[in-house]
Amino acid sequence: MILWMNEGAERDAIFVHNALKKGKTKVNKLHVSLELACVSSPNHQMAVRQIYCTLFQCSLEEDITSNISTPFQKLLVGLVSSYRHDRGLVDLNLAKSEAAKLHEAIEMKQLDTDNVVWILSTRNLFQLRATFGCYKKSYKVAIDQAISSSGNGDLDSVLQAVILCIESPEKHFAEVMVE
Repeated sequence: MILWMNEGAERDAIFVHNALKKGKTKVNKLHVSLELACVSSPNHQMAVRQIYCTLFQCSLEEDITSNISTPFQKLLVGLVSSYRHDRGLVDLNLAKSEAAKLHEAIEMKQLDTDNVVWILSTRNLFQLRATFGCYKKSYKVAIDQAISSSGNGDLDSVLQAVILCIESPEKHFAEVMVE
């Protein structure tokens, strides 16, 4: 029975592929891709992308752009294609600056701007957690709650899932299990 099981990266590539093929409007099907991008180690994520190409004769990014609706494409492609180092280095000045940029995007209800995608897709998890902490300290509200109140529908729920995956993967998985 164990011989029939796929290795971790191959299993994840198949899960992501199946989720992407479910259709353009199924936001709840994006969780598998988000989990890969936000919870996996950089090396695991690279292995999944390589195996994905081998198994499905196209890149993960190509499948995202052809199977996911436009508002989510830029964010998901950014998240799955970046290689974030997993060292615990944090620059508090950068965290404060990026918290301000995120706040501006939330206030202007422009959650799909390049600044938001850039911050979420290029910074390591420790830096992002510091940025989210600075956001809460500066604006007296957690970033996921601020996004929720901005009222952008599906995009805000995807961003909230990204933030929860980054801040507390165990809480994200608990919520997914309940659903």
